[in-house]
Amino acid sequence: MIKYTLGKTVVNKYGGHYTKLKTTRNKRKVNKLLKQEWFIIKKDVIVITYLFDYWRGLSTTNKISIIAMILATGIGIFTLF
Repeated sequence: MIKYTLGKTVVNKYGGHYTKLKTTRNKRKVNKLLKQEWFIIKKDVIVITYLFDYWRGLSTTNKISIIAMILATGIGIFTLF
């Protein structure tokens, strides 16, 4: 399932700008809001996006160690069977 975060720039009564946020999963509502000067801030594919966000936060050494553990586990399982 895909979750959309939409924003719209709004002027407050003091002349400042802020972004009004809405989150929805309904594609028809997204299309309706895009016609009303809203813009897409983030498009989340629920599981994949969170994994990519987690992966980007890791350092290079952490990424290498995770890949090494996955490969070692895969090779170990492969050799057992």
